Amino acid sequence: MNTPLSPQDKDNAHTPRRFFMFWGIPLCGLAAASLLPLMPAVETGLFITSFAWIGIACLVNAMQCSRVHCWFTGPWCLLTALLLLADVLAIPGTRQLSFSLIVNVGGAGTVVLWLVPELALGRYFVKSGAVRNDQR
Repeated sequence: MNTPLSPQDKDNAHTPRRFFMFWGIPLCGLAAASLLPLMPAVETGLFITSFAWIGIACLVNAMQCSRVHCWFTGPWCLLTALLLLADVLAIPGTRQLSFSLIVNVGGAGTVVLWLVPELALGRYFVKSGAVRNDQR
């Protein structure tokens, strides 16, 4: 008889290999874009791609294991990537925001949305009380 997997077993952040594939690579991209002297086009591409990658990875993880912060950070990172892209494409209405402001607010917002929801709500949203919400 198969036992159901716990949310932690389904969490892509649970194993180092999956964590690196989902979040480590784009975090390295954000670090490189922030710290290395790169051509502006490469830096811009790294920021947009990394935020989009993190956003998609979080939403996939949220649907897979119901990780609380992923429901918040996924849309936030995708919004950040879209605002960065809109700024680069000079879409009207985005010119009052600077690229660096979007990156900084996006990064700070991601950290806040990563920490606060899990402190308030626990690590996983669970159905039918199968696993306690505060399981860490």
